[in-house]
Amino acid sequence: MPIPTGAPNARLSATLALTQVIGFGRSLSDCLEPALAALKDSRDRALAQQLCYGVLRFFPKLQALSNELLSKPFKKADQDIECLILIGLYQLLELRIPPHAAISATVDVAKQLHKLWAVKLVNAILRNFQRQQLDLIEKVLKNNPVAQFSHPRWILQQFQQDWSDDWEKLVEANLQQAPMSLRVNLQKVSRESYLELLKNQEITAQLIPNTSAGLMLEKAVDVEKLPYFSDGWVSVQDGSAQFAAEILDVFENAHILDACAAPAGKTAHLLEKNPHIKMWALDKDESRVLQIHNTLNRLNLLTKNVKIQAVEAQNVEKWWNGELFDRILLDAPCSGSGVIRRHPDIKLLRKPKDIQTLVENQKQLLEALWQILTKGGKLLYATCSVFRQENDLQIQRFIQRHHDAKALELPFEIGRKMSVGRQILSGQNNLDGFYYALLQKD
Repeated sequence: MPIPTGAPNARLSATLALTQVIGFGRSLSDCLEPALAALKDSRDRALAQQLCYGVLRFFPKLQALSNELLSKPFKKADQDIECLILIGLYQLLELRIPPHAAISATVDVAKQLHKLWAVKLVNAILRNFQRQQLDLIEKVLKNNPVAQFSHPRWILQQFQQDWSDDWEKLVEANLQQAPMSLRVNLQKVSRESYLELLKNQEITAQLIPNTSAGLMLEKAVDVEKLPYFSDGWVSVQDGSAQFAAEILDVFENAHILDACAAPAGKTAHLLEKNPHIKMWALDKDESRVLQIHNTLNRLNLLTKNVKIQAVEAQNVEKWWNGELFDRILLDAPCSGSGVIRRHPDIKLLRKPKDIQTLVENQKQLLEALWQILTKGGKLLYATCSVFRQENDLQIQRFIQRHHDAKALELPFEIGRKMSVGRQILSGQNNLDGFYYALLQKD
């Protein structure tokens, strides 16, 4: 791709990031940060982020509209222009920017990309959509559930199979912007005192039920605006993810394993609740292990009691020292189908064939880690998925294979009770979709 010219702006940065995601299958989290770094104005960064998330959130619908307006598909080399058109359509459909301003600013990006041939095309496509908007939308959405619900067909089918009465609620939740939630570091400050600090900054928040440290913000803010964020007083973490440390009752000097720890939100929460546990945090990816270090370092939780290692947890023989664990947190690699509203690129990047691979990997992790749990010890299995084969069906099969595995009731009622464990559906109480099952080794 040619190097763009002119001052960086929100639409150009969004185009570059989305081209990487849509054209080359990279995750938005990897592409967005460098794209935003070029923008000095916080308002530009906010708009670029909004454009990226919005286009990915409604991608199937926007793509269907774009295809209807184009006479032929773009070549791979011109994926950036396709993304630019999607950005234009999203603005006209969802944002309150005056149409003439949105179209003009979007067309200008084609010039910055050195694709003068595309200037008239982008302008014509967007103005044509503006004129025919209602008719085009009716035509595209009719008998096309993928465009209508802005989800791939296979995800819609899985939702319908697993949650026949609730699948439309899941779809709707995934098209909403996820709230920003915080976890207060109770080693530093009480939740009530931190709530007062937020009020002093005119940041409105409410307590998250069934959590000891959770706050949900009325409106998202930059982390640098959070009081004492750099000093480790608070972290960003959804309420559903905070339940892990609340469920897994750790005790002083307990030997704890967080088997798939990065980016270490749950690891940190366990250490905040009891700094005197012996924590072993693993992740198979070196770059993600760096995230663990960075997270715990900001929170001043890196002590001699914490061991961090880059290794695949199921390869026990490569890392385990022979000391059984009192508690194991297995936040298993999963489809991420419960956090689509927070990571809408999942709808593009995840494929149906991935699910069976993930289910098999989850099985291998469970089998390996069960062997290094002490008798009477507890293993908490968690996913950010709403697909049942990754959740209660996975744990049902595990218990059938292991007669020494006993499913325990969770200490409080969250989501809905399943045959084993509890399932929080996406958007339920404005939380991310999560599954938890607590097993004890008899």
